[in-house]
Amino acid sequence: MQSLWNIGLTSWGFLLALLLPLTFTPNQQVDQLIVEKKERYIPAGPGQKPFDVTRHVIRLKEIQSGGPPKNGIPALDHPAFVNASEADRSLKAQDIILGVEFGGVAKAYPVRILNWHEVVNDDVGEQPILISWCPLCGSGLVYDPRADSRRYTFGVSGLLYQQNLLFDAKQQSVTVQPSNGESPPHFVAFLGNVRAFYPNAVMYKAR
Repeated sequence: MQSLWNIGLTSWGFLLALLLPLTFTPNQQVDQLIVEKKERYIPAGPGQKPFDVTRHVIRLKEIQSGGPPKNGIPALDHPAFVNASEADRSLKAQDIILGVEFGGVAKAYPVRILNWHEVVNDDVGEQPILISWCPLCGSGLVYDPRADSRRYTFGVSGLLYQQNLLFDAKQQSVTVQPSNGESPPHFVAFLGNVRAFYPNAVMYKAR
């Protein structure tokens, strides 16, 4: 899995988190993989299948519960969008937006909505995207959610690692939202500025 701009911070960590049931931080090397002698699991909340962390590359004791159970914070899957004029009914010029532009198509996701969902599975034009937003650290990143010729869908794990969000792939693996100081592949701006630079951008349809 790679960011839309092929920034190296995600290339190995994110791919391994998808293809192996493990946890990962991008500042560690792949050869630090630890395989426990006995199966180990982290609770995912009442009535939820626990996360298998028998294979991991971060210290398990540093993983904490964020409060809600797995999927207790609902991810947005292919949300509806409206044009800018219709969005004026629910959004204001001073609203902060996380925007994604690809292939001449621009979409805007209000941060106040991302705070309630944290993960978005969507497409911008013909490009699949995964948005990961962490309200605790006020950061968001955008990824291409494909690996090994397969598209993956993500949800919210309810877990934290060093105050970064971990999110859950459908195969019960968890991974860290990477952040190493490089420019992330998205823009954050006031809605008024987004309209000025991307007049044809569509806006998330707030309910």
